[in-house]
Amino acid sequence: MSTLAPRLLPPLAAVALVALAALAFWAWLGRPIPLPDAPGGKFECLSYTPYRGSQTPFDKAFVVPKSQIEDDLAHLADTTRCVRTYSAMQGLDAVAEVAPHHGLDVLLGIWIGREAKDNALEIEAAVRAAQAHPERVKAIVVGNETLLRRELTGAQLIAEIEKVRARTSVPLTYADVWEFWLKHPEVAAHVDFLTVHILPYWEDEPVSIEASLAHVQAVLDKVKAAFPGKRILVGETGWPSEGRSREQAAPGRVEQARFVREFVQLALRNDVRYNLIEAFDQPWKRTLEGTVGGYWGLFSEGREAKWPLVGPVSEHPHWPLAAGLATAAALAVVGYGVIRRRVLPFARWLALALLGGVWGSALVLQWRLVAAASKHPLEWSFYLVLLAASALAWLSLAARVAAPTGPWTDALPASLESVRAWLRRPRRAALDPSLALGIAHGTLGVATAAIALALAFDARYRDFPIAIVLPAALALLARTGARGLTTAGSMERALGWVMLACVPAGLVIEQGFVNREAVAWAATVALAAWPWVAPARRPSG
Repeated sequence: MSTLAPRLLPPLAAVALVALAALAFWAWLGRPIPLPDAPGGKFECLSYTPYRGSQTPFDKAFVVPKSQIEDDLAHLADTTRCVRTYSAMQGLDAVAEVAPHHGLDVLLGIWIGREAKDNALEIEAAVRAAQAHPERVKAIVVGNETLLRRELTGAQLIAEIEKVRARTSVPLTYADVWEFWLKHPEVAAHVDFLTVHILPYWEDEPVSIEASLAHVQAVLDKVKAAFPGKRILVGETGWPSEGRSREQAAPGRVEQARFVREFVQLALRNDVRYNLIEAFDQPWKRTLEGTVGGYWGLFSEGREAKWPLVGPVSEHPHWPLAAGLATAAALAVVGYGVIRRRVLPFARWLALALLGGVWGSALVLQWRLVAAASKHPLEWSFYLVLLAASALAWLSLAARVAAPTGPWTDALPASLESVRAWLRRPRRAALDPSLALGIAHGTLGVATAAIALALAFDARYRDFPIAIVLPAALALLARTGARGLTTAGSMERALGWVMLACVPAGLVIEQGFVNREAVAWAATVALAAWPWVAPARRPSG
């Protein structure tokens, strides 16, 4: 015992220092951001689509269970006075029946598209629901962004609206993005009020969170001027809490809370009715709009509030847990050295602890990205393989620090040709450190090149997986230095140049240096490519 305590003191002191650094780092990331409070206690109206998990409106055989609608509306009754639906089919006509039990009004949606037969079914279901519950159905929304999708002309849409008009006295409206109201002013004469969508994040020229409310005000003024005397409902507005940045428009929990709270105040000042998009996160939308499409809800898919209506908001409200995980990773990495009975100077113990703490913090950010972006088993598998490769690349540095001499000390990633040969006949050669690193960095290199190409050619709905690629890229640079790999062959150089070619292309697509996330991704890709395209080091002697 007397000899053990002095031996443990340096590694434990190193872990303690890294734990303090991790605590400070995560406390800063998770710091409460002061925001204006949401006035009124309840929101005026929220878009309500009830789908959970793998449920989707594209499955025409699926009918939303009435009990699920009951649970959702009971959950929303404390948060909003009204819900807006988008269809009257697949069991959604039950919303008009259930809402009165929870004191909620309904803006009843009819999904209008190309197929006349489907439109007729929607109209029939909605009219029937409105007639059965006139006390709570305050309006019928005949069509949602039908003109934007170019599924009907203005004249055809008016014909559908008039079909509904002939069968009900409930006020009618149509919902679309504000530009399409200006392009089709003839529709306004056939509705009782305009339902206008204003989504700064999705604009053709995206608007930053700082400028978003001024943009909303400018659009409101423009629509009021174009349709004087016509009542206006802001039918969709909001901000995503996860996903990729679009130029200066960056998603986030704090950004979402800020936009919604400030918008409610703007609506009150303008005496404008509004509906926020949306009540609950909708996983099915990620298929259409990427990660960001699934995270517009004020509540998560699990029906948990993302932030309070009053008081400050944290981007990482569970930051103490993240700091704890970073500390645990530092302790595990240092523990590896202790178990192997290493006798190291304090600087090496500190380096080990720091490697573990940084990897643990990176893993928290990586998991947030993976959990948000993965829609199905194939994507989960893709990201988990990348996580494993990134972890191996990063933790191999810890093995190198812990052992001044040994198999991991001077190992460089094997060539892709060697990796390919091993994959063909894995039993013919041992999986040594060089080959393991070659597999890890080959996996990350191929994946990074593929992702970079996809972002260069079709970026709108794709994420920037910086949290996954950057740690591995830094680990490879730390192992190779500023010079290239002696093992790099034609396959590596080809992938490296593909990645480098995507850097300027991606920046051009993202409007230069406006999108900070895109700039960070460009730097990450360049770092990942460098060891494969840099002039290879020459053997000494």
